[in-house]
Amino acid sequence: MEPPALAGAAAAARRMGRVLEASEPVSLNDTRSQESDHAEQAVPDLFKERRAVMEDEARKAEAYEEALRAEEEQLGAKAVQVMKAMRMDMQSLDSRRQVMHNWISWSGFDSAVGVVIIANAVTIGLETHYASLECAAGPSCESIRIPTWLSVVDNVFFAIYVLEFGLRYYVYGWTVIKSNWIKFDIFLIVSSTIDLILRPIQFDSELLDQIHCCIYESMITTFARMETPSDP
Repeated sequence: MEPPALAGAAAAARRMGRVLEASEPVSLNDTRSQESDHAEQAVPDLFKERRAVMEDEARKAEAYEEALRAEEEQLGAKAVQVMKAMRMDMQSLDSRRQVMHNWISWSGFDSAVGVVIIANAVTIGLETHYASLECAAGPSCESIRIPTWLSVVDNVFFAIYVLEFGLRYYVYGWTVIKSNWIKFDIFLIVSSTIDLILRPIQFDSELLDQIHCCIYESMITTFARMETPSDP
């Protein structure tokens, strides 16, 4: 027979054990419940973060498009088409090229080049007219020669075309040739070079007339497309 003190201690220990056994599942259940609550809260938070990131990217894209539209409003039609053809990041240019890019992309620059093209077309028409009045040498033939000032003006136009292409090549490199506008500039330079070489040596006037007509037609076609959004 156990002493009363030991019996009381044993009974107390058994009661404590039962209390611990009963409380353990409750503690585990509480822990699982808390973890579940945290998980349920984490999912909405994750969606909120992703939504915030997407909204921020959308705002940045919208701001970029607005800035691009504002920039295009200040650019000439030719500059816009050249930039689209190159697909080049203009922010990658160094400071000097960036300054030149802003200048040659200005709408006023494009307008000035357009005026030069029109004036050159007029002078080519005059040269063709004077060339048609020339006749074979003979005692009864009074040949009307092309005025000297037309040749001087042609040289000025040629220098302007070379300068424009040189500036664009300096700023953008060979990538600029992707634009059909620049291909047209190269055509003007090459045809003008041929004309300047053949004219002093009195080459076949019919060939020169054909060159002039080809240049004239190309200029008129290009000018007609200058206000259209598509690249020529």
